[in-house]
Amino acid sequence: DDNVAIGYLAADALQSGNQNVAIGKHAFGTSTDGTHNVAIGPFAMYQPTSTVVGNVAIGYKALQQSTSANMTGIVAVGYEAGWNTYVTAADHSVYIGYKAARGIGNGLIGGNSPNVIIGGEAGFNMTGSAQNTVVGTRASKFNTNGHYSVHIGHESGTYTTGSYNT
Repeated sequence: DDNVAIGYLAADALQSGNQNVAIGKHAFGTSTDGTHNVAIGPFAMYQPTSTVVGNVAIGYKALQQSTSANMTGIVAVGYEAGWNTYVTAADHSVYIGYKAARGIGNGLIGGNSPNVIIGGEAGFNMTGSAQNTVVGTRASKFNTNGHYSVHIGHESGTYTTGSYNT
């Protein structure tokens, strides 16, 4: 199957899938199916609830406990980036930074219209939002039902609602 697992209980439940790399305590742990994933760091990509394909999770708890109907091509880099994410589809999303997209959920986020979230706590607890570009510390934090928006800069778009915001 060409899987690599290094660390206590790394990829411990993997039953099918191939060419995965799991490095760190519980990295890619409890996942039973996945292909072409990279999980580096303690609890990285731990407890995904769906089949995961082509994802990259680097950092402590990056993409941990992420619930998604589809989890394909997501990149999460940073301490708790994408942690505890509840989405209907997040394919091809990018989360980079300390707690970037942490706790994002409740509604369509991603799918064929992914989010790009970069910055410390950027997109933190953002809900019901899709196809956004967010760059900056705490940018779009607590954004509700915002689609097709661009928020660039420190705390830009924080607490905003609605779509097409810049």
